[in-house]
Amino acid sequence: MQHLRGRRQGRIGALLALALALVGCGGPTVAGDDAGTAPPTHPLTAVPTIPAASGTALALTIAPASGPAGTIFAITGRGFPPNAVLHALGREPDRSFAISRAVTVDANGTLSLRFNSLGRAIGPYTVEIGTSFQAVATGAVLARGTFTLTAAGPTATLILEPDHGPCTAPDPHILARGRNYPPGMAVGLFVLGLDIPGVSFDGARGTVADDGTFALPVRLASDHPRPDLGCGPTTPDGARFRIVAVRLQGNVDPNKPLASATFTVATMAPPLPSLPTQPPERR
Repeated sequence: MQHLRGRRQGRIGALLALALALVGCGGPTVAGDDAGTAPPTHPLTAVPTIPAASGTALALTIAPASGPAGTIFAITGRGFPPNAVLHALGREPDRSFAISRAVTVDANGTLSLRFNSLGRAIGPYTVEIGTSFQAVATGAVLARGTFTLTAAGPTATLILEPDHGPCTAPDPHILARGRNYPPGMAVGLFVLGLDIPGVSFDGARGTVADDGTFALPVRLASDHPRPDLGCGPTTPDGARFRIVAVRLQGNVDPNKPLASATFTVATMAPPLPSLPTQPPERR
């Protein structure tokens, strides 16, 4: 009798041990349950690095890898979350922003954009993809690629139409035309007095077109209470104003322009071209 009681207690102990083992393991695994792991996520952004339909891993490629300024670079990413709206941030060699724009991933997890390097500085460039501007700027990067500008491109130019004339009220009618500037760049035209000390003010602002050009009307009259700080009725004949084109990003320094041109005050407007006269008809 005592022998049977011992066998029964041993069997109960074994059953209890098995039950405790099952609880510790979360229960038995049943065929058909989803035993797979979740897609890995970026440690900072928690965005899943879901493979694209083609099976390629998360990647960013830039072609060509290098070229002179003016080269158009193709930026392609694969393996991103399908249909996500991400942010592309590109930096120049001095770490200033060359690209900052939203980009939409297609249904296959692919994104693409093009970068026109016209007017950009020589050196290495970095392109980073993240969930937002703030995420990329603080180091939460999903993918990164690089390319290099190996040689300078066409020189930026600035032309004034006209480049001389009177200081008429309220402003001389001047159009500034620029060529070979970085497309999409915010450009500012500052007016500096070459012959009048202390003259420096904002003359115009605009955005460079996709072909690297702009055409902006320039304001030569200053908002300063002193009328002599700018082109006005008391400006002497022959006075010169230097118009400088600068990039409106970071620390703007009019003394480090991308290009410049000079307007000279002339009391008399430039004469119109005379038409040739016909000799009188003989009778």
